[in-house]
Amino acid sequence: MTPASEERPTAASAHVDSNQRYRMVAVVTLVQVAIAMGNFAIPPLAPFLQADLHLSRMQVGTFVSALFLGAMLVSLPGGWLVDRLGSRRVLAVAQLVLGSFVVAMSQARSFPQLLLCTFIAGVGQGLASPAMTKAVITWAPEDSRATAMGIKQTGVTLGAALVAAILPTLAMISSWQQALVLVGLVVLASASVPLWAYRDLMVAAEPTPDPVGPERGWRQVLTDRNVLLISGTSILLLMVQFCFVSYMVLYLTERLAWTVTVAGLCLALGQMGGVGGRLGWGLFSDRLCKGWRRGILAVAAFLAAVTTWLLSLASAQTLPWIIFLIAMIFGFSALGWAGIQLTLVTELAGQKAAGTAAGLSVGLGYLGIISGPLLFGSLVDLTGSYSLGWQAAALVALLAMVPMLLVQEKSLSTGG
Repeated sequence: MTPASEERPTAASAHVDSNQRYRMVAVVTLVQVAIAMGNFAIPPLAPFLQADLHLSRMQVGTFVSALFLGAMLVSLPGGWLVDRLGSRRVLAVAQLVLGSFVVAMSQARSFPQLLLCTFIAGVGQGLASPAMTKAVITWAPEDSRATAMGIKQTGVTLGAALVAAILPTLAMISSWQQALVLVGLVVLASASVPLWAYRDLMVAAEPTPDPVGPERGWRQVLTDRNVLLISGTSILLLMVQFCFVSYMVLYLTERLAWTVTVAGLCLALGQMGGVGGRLGWGLFSDRLCKGWRRGILAVAAFLAAVTTWLLSLASAQTLPWIIFLIAMIFGFSALGWAGIQLTLVTELAGQKAAGTAAGLSVGLGYLGIISGPLLFGSLVDLTGSYSLGWQAAALVALLAMVPMLLVQEKSLSTGG
């Protein structure tokens, strides 16, 4: 078989086989699973890190914040590189960086060392995200973009669910260091996937209009009102999402007296709910709503607010299956919206600027990932109340609905 690295990129064409389109989406999804495992390896290990390194709750939150701070700093230039070099090469480099520094995390013996390794690992995530988004938006058929993006985004929750389900038990059997080594090696091995199984689909150079918008320079993307509004919703929802990801295991073990293994299972169920949301919202948008995106983002934000508020009411007397159900519905809404958001922002920017727009929107969204866990952890440290933390997160989810009222969306059903 000829490796994809030896093939020349092809121009976008209606004659591209639909099976080939979805093969490429499947390849990107597989890569996304491995990258997500690297990104989300720390939260399931939080109780072990807290005990071993003597960390506060706020310090536990800084690991997620540090990773995505590194990602944020390279996200926009990473998107620019993707628009010029293609997804394949940028994605392989991103995986090598992320995997190498996840392994390096296992060798850290202090809080500052682990924090530095986490920050550099985030550079890999910052390069990978626009590369994968551009790959999907160029390969997916126009009337199935949200569905394809949702399929790709299931890789995020699948990878996160895998580490949530496996790593706590592995850490108890062996150590948190060995758990991180395993994840880092998986990410490093996955770097071969885009080099051998993926090739870029170039946007045609003919002077025909881009079906999803005009060609955009990066300066225009930076000042685009719609992109900034969508990014505002993303920032707020990511604050809520990563409060759940960073603290759910600690919350269940500290306040509800659950075992680490069962708490990790609950986090995994929430991530699996996100898999359903990323697929379900995409299909609903493409098939039933004819390309309507912003209303779905608003509904997801509302459901995220409701389920986060319900978490604040839980106690040690609450039946476990109720918490499991809340976690899954939370996952469906608060973890399931990202495919719709990425589809909307890249459609409004146009295919030729999709990498830049995705890099900007994702980079701004990282502000929510960085600030959410830090603010939540600080609030809980200050007040001693997880309930107050969840209530504050619920309010943030409600506020995420507001920017969607101001976005001027182009409906695929009308072509305008």
